[in-house]
Parts: sequence; C-alpha cells; structure tokens
Amino acid sequence: MSDQTLSPMSSPSSNLLDAWKRLLLNTLTFGVFGALFFQSQKMVGTSWVALLAFITVCARAETRSGMRSIFLYAGQPDLRWIAWPFLLWGLMSGLFFLSSPVPLEKAYIYNYWQYVFILVLSVLALATVTQANPIGLLWGLVVAALLAAWHGFYDTVIQGMPRASGLSGFPIRFGNWSMIIAMLLVLFSALSTQMRVRSRICLLALAMLAMFASMASGSRSSLLPLPLLIAMLLIFRKDRFHRWILVIGLMGTILSGVILLNSDTLQQKLRLTEIVQDIQQVKKNNFDTSIGARFGMWEAAWQMFLRHPFIGIGITGYQPELKEMITRGEIPTFRPWSHAHSDMLHSMATRGIVGLLAYLGIILGPLVFFIRCLRHAISTGDAHQRVHAAAGILTIGSVFAFGLVSVVIYKSAFNGMTYALLVCVLAAQLVMARRSETGQPIR
Repeated sequence: MSDQTLSPMSSPSSNLLDAWKRLLLNTLTFGVFGALFFQSQKMVGTSWVALLAFITVCARAETRSGMRSIFLYAGQPDLRWIAWPFLLWGLMSGLFFLSSPVPLEKAYIYNYWQYVFILVLSVLALATVTQANPIGLLWGLVVAALLAAWHGFYDTVIQGMPRASGLSGFPIRFGNWSMIIAMLLVLFSALSTQMRVRSRICLLALAMLAMFASMASGSRSSLLPLPLLIAMLLIFRKDRFHRWILVIGLMGTILSGVILLNSDTLQQKLRLTEIVQDIQQVKKNNFDTSIGARFGMWEAAWQMFLRHPFIGIGITGYQPELKEMITRGEIPTFRPWSHAHSDMLHSMATRGIVGLLAYLGIILGPLVFFIRCLRHAISTGDAHQRVHAAAGILTIGSVFAFGLVSVVIYKSAFNGMTYALLVCVLAAQLVMARRSETGQPIR
C-alpha cells in the first residue's frame, strides 16, 4: 500500500517529501553493503547520507514524533531495545572524547560516535513513517559479494599480495565483513522459503564468492562465527532446499577438511601453520608474533583495568601505558599496538566499567530485540520476518565473536558505523513488516 493511498488528500509537496524519505531509507538500506567496499575507513559517503536523513527527520513534526516514540513507547516491535543502548553508548563515547586530549589528525578515529547515533535515530525514525524496498538489503548483499570476490582476486592473483584487503587496506576488516556477507547470503538462501529456487541457488553461489574473499584475506578470526551459522541452519524448520543446503554443506566441509590437511600451501595461505609457529615461539618466551602479541596486549589491558576499574586510563592512554609496562618488564616485549586487539578488553582498559557496560549494551540490547522478533515470526509463520530477525542475531553474534580477538567497534568508524547501520536496517525491515501485518497506517 502506498503513501498516496493512505493519504489521498496529500499535497504535491507532501508527496515529494514522502518520496525523499523513501529514497533516503532505501539508500541507507542498500548502501549498508552495496556501498561498503567503495568507502574508505572514514565512511564519508554513509556519513553524508546519514546527515541528510537526520536533517529530514528533524525538519517535520511527524518524523520528530517518530524519533520520540522509539525512545518512549513500547511499539511492536519495541525499538527501545536498540535506541536506548546506542544513546547511552553515544553519550559515553562523547564524554570520553571531550575529556581526552585527542590529536586533531586522529579525531575521526574517536569521534565517529555522533555519526553512529545520527544513523540509528534516522533509520529507526524513518522506518516509523515510511516504507523501504523489502529487498534493498538483499541487492546490497549481492553487489557486496561480487565486489568482495573481485577485490580478493585482484589483490591476491593480479597484484600478488599475500593477503587481500580491499579499499579499506585492512585484511582483518575486509575478511570479517566478507564473511558476514557470505553468512547472511547463506541464511537468506536457506530461510527465504517464499523465494524462487533459482534465486536461492544464486544467493548460495554468491555466498561462496564472498567466502573466497574472506579466505583470501587470511583473517583467521573470520571463522569464529561459523558455528553460530551452522547452529541456526540446524535449528530452524527446514524445507527441501534448506535440507539440501545442509547436505551439501556437510559434504563440502568434509572435502575441504581433507584437502586442507593434505595441502601445506593452503595451510600457509590461511595462516594455519603460523598458529603452531606462534605458539612455539610463545613457549620460548618470544611474544613478538601475531598470537604472542595478543596474549601480551590482553594481559596488559586486564592489568590496566584492575588499576583503573571505573573509567579506565582514557581513550588515548592505552599505547603509552603499554609501552611503559613493557619498559618496566611487567609484560613480555613485543611491538606495542594502539589497541588491545579485543573490544571487551580495550573498553575495560580505556573506559573501565562504564565503557564495558556501554559496549555490552549495544550488543545485548539489539540481541534481545531480534530474539523477540524471531519468536513472533516463528509463531506467525512469517518467512520474511524470520530471516531478518535471524540475520540480526547472526550479525550481532559475528561482531561480538570478531571483537573477542580484535577491535571491531572501538577505534574503527568503518566497523562501528556499518554495525550500527546494519542492525537498524534489519530492525527497520521488521518494523515495516509488522506494520503491514497489523494493517497499521504510516504515520
């Protein structure tokens, strides 16, 4: 049902504004993945669209009312589980940014929180007053999978680089998001029972391309959320195509395992041999390796937290303190990084309990939202709501898993803004689907 049908007496200017709001929401929905590999780490494109959306939301009384409602009223679904955690996280990040001596050239690393909050407000508020294309996110995933495969092929085959990194220049970041794209495509292929079989096969093929890109990055952390995907595929009610995915997946896993065990080249490419070598070096008290340095950074972060448990040592204090701890011999010697290679430990070291609670808020709050939506979708048999709620759970679980061994949310506008935008776009799809289900008019 269109806005014009709902409001037959609307003026041309009102229709134009409605079209503009739909355009903004569709752009953000498609762009969360469709524009992902076109942007640098500063996320300039997404920031400008978010700013336009925020201005639009603030310009009209109806959208300002929608903004208030996501904080104050228990709608169906209840967006407060997302809005409030991101508000508190934004306030925490802002206060720490304003109270810390951040060099101007590094300001964008620490002050992207306001863009995250603008994104959250804009997408959720627009979802309460307009409709977006229900397959916009899926088209974005298709474009992202093709681009990820191209970057993986170009970097490793044409350029001869040891690890693919895409435009971001960071192999771990490129590999992790490529894996999320691959897993979401598998999930959409398996759970979208209303979709044609031919389309589901195409999504599965695109997922394999994105997975190739992730493997080309050499990011070992990208494998961490795979058990969650497997568990979700096993738990959900299955149709014939879904069961075939499980059979093919099992056969592919066994075949891949046999090939991997018998290929030294592949083990080196995936940096699996490096794990054994790093652990052997740690036993020899050499921590200046990928895994050894992580052990040292985690130990240092924990010690910093114990010494400054409430508000941490400050957002710019980790690396200087790490260097001093190495100099004093409190931890083994290794190249000092600017972060703790763990979202949770880095937040504890630099922001204390305050930062830890804020971080857990933007993980657990949205997780509760999507679990509640998933229960509703299963009870009503709505495949569209089921796959988007499951995608939200998979996204949150993946980002949390990545953050156990690397910094995802903190010190990365690219990761933080993409995570927030994806959570809100998935939530917006559920809001619009529930509105159509109950026959509620667009306000």
